[in-house]
Amino acid sequence: MLVKHSPLVLAVLSLAISGSVAAQDQTPPANQTPPPSQSADPGLVPVPAATTPAPDAATGATPRKAAQEEIIVTGSRVRRKDLTTAAPVSVITRQQISSSGIASIGDFLQQMPEQTGSLNANVNNGGDGETQINLRNLGANRTLVLVDGKRWVNGGSGAGTAVDLNSIPTAAIERVEILKDGASAVYGSDAIAGVVNIITRRHPNGTELSAYGGLSPHGDAQQYDLSMTTGVTSDKGNFLFSAGYFRQESMLAGNRSWASKAFTYDYSNSSVNPGGSGTVPAGRARLDPSTCTTKLCQDLAKAYGAGKTTFINDPNTKDPIKDPVVDGWRKYVSSGPTNDLYNYQAVNFLITPSTRISLFSNGDYHIADFARAYVQASFVNRQSSYLIAPEPLVIGSYGIAINAANPYNPFGIPITDARRRLVELNGRSNAFDLDTVRAVAGIDGSLPPETGPLEGLFYDVSFNYGRTSGVTTTGGSLNTNSIATGLGAPLGTTVNGAPQCGTATASAACVNLFSGQGPITPDMATALGGYKGINEGFTQIAIVQANISKELFKLMSDHPVGLAAGYEHRREYGGNSPNPIAVASLDTDFNGQPTLGSFNVNEAYAELD
Repeated sequence: MLVKHSPLVLAVLSLAISGSVAAQDQTPPANQTPPPSQSADPGLVPVPAATTPAPDAATGATPRKAAQEEIIVTGSRVRRKDLTTAAPVSVITRQQISSSGIASIGDFLQQMPEQTGSLNANVNNGGDGETQINLRNLGANRTLVLVDGKRWVNGGSGAGTAVDLNSIPTAAIERVEILKDGASAVYGSDAIAGVVNIITRRHPNGTELSAYGGLSPHGDAQQYDLSMTTGVTSDKGNFLFSAGYFRQESMLAGNRSWASKAFTYDYSNSSVNPGGSGTVPAGRARLDPSTCTTKLCQDLAKAYGAGKTTFINDPNTKDPIKDPVVDGWRKYVSSGPTNDLYNYQAVNFLITPSTRISLFSNGDYHIADFARAYVQASFVNRQSSYLIAPEPLVIGSYGIAINAANPYNPFGIPITDARRRLVELNGRSNAFDLDTVRAVAGIDGSLPPETGPLEGLFYDVSFNYGRTSGVTTTGGSLNTNSIATGLGAPLGTTVNGAPQCGTATASAACVNLFSGQGPITPDMATALGGYKGINEGFTQIAIVQANISKELFKLMSDHPVGLAAGYEHRREYGGNSPNPIAVASLDTDFNGQPTLGSFNVNEAYAELD
């Protein structure tokens, strides 16, 4: 378990000079009221403008002062009456998101030119279904994601390090403010690359239904997005509720000619050749045929001579003149246009499948002219997966040998260097089933005239809780502690007609690593240690925050000097409880090598300051 205990005190003194050039990408025209930018919280209590309106020329009466709402621009904690700021802030409206034809807010934001190198549905090997944002390629963990100015809990199946944008319902978004500059002095080190502040919808009145669907020209990678948003608004407050369903079907690389093959580049003659992995479905063995006495060894020695050579079982050789077939075996070809490499590319996802169910609500209630209570709650369930090539078994990595007497060993000597791509086990995969819950509650407002010199001081006290948790199911991997039994000596017994190997105390179905003698059966897969691993993990955040801000005085003509101060106490937790096989370091990674077992959440504890 990881625990992050982070008390943070912030104080900012800001000089806002009217008439300065706005450093944002979208600045409202001079004759229009700027859109609100409530980084601290939308729907803030309006504060009267500082100027006094002139009396009406006809009646001589002084009209009521027009209330002008003060806002907080992303990247600052000082409230102001416009979006003018020295920091580069881009504003993306809800209309722009809707008209783009992109169903996910994460996919939309990843189209920005300043965003590079982060996870999305197109990342198969190493992805988990998350969509992150990485400003200026400084890392997704250095790009802070806020929702209405409040932190959002990280995603991931364990101790996550970045926010999964898919856990934020698109239908509930009013606009997005993007600070494309470092803001670590204001928010902390996770804002070094910038800040993405997602402002949710407020003041709804009615019900809105939307549906989106699409598919590729090849008829795959279907995408569906259904949402319903409803709400009510009154003089005392408002309430919004949104529900959504999203589904993304997969796209397989083998179904696209431009992505179905792995290639290598030969720099010596500037040619492109088929590439792939040396661990092949037919199985291969490396030995010196002059050291064994079986007929196969004698025939191979005559054809290829003495010395260690890699052989593959393949009666249908690509080049029988160069590589003569001997009793169904021939020399393994590792390079050139007719090599024997396994094309792992075709069985990978180009687009990973994902399904999301989301619920979102927010609301506020005006307790008094100087106090407003607000709440926000959300729930998102995400089910996603990835798929890569089947397990490459390389027995030499584990110090295991195929016993000379094994019924599937045609050489009659121990084989210590043998490999096989276990295509019968299907691909290696991880399936993720994660829930993200979040709740925010707080009170804000501006002090009334009765408070004397504190009149107009804005305050905001809130509590923010979020948690992402769930299970990850691993398939297609091996418990390497079991491999040696199935490759051992025969016991002279059979189970369901399958010969048994190993010892009297540890027996299993004899395993065939050379496809010329038959496929890997389910019993053989069990003997090799094929298993389904269940991992559990979580990421949690709890924040207590208090902020105040006030305009102190005006400088020169009408240039206000404002002060903002705040206190934040944040605790972040993360943990992972892996399956017992991973704990014992007995499963394999993508290269067929033993992994270092993950720590158990009940046995490891650390606190980071």
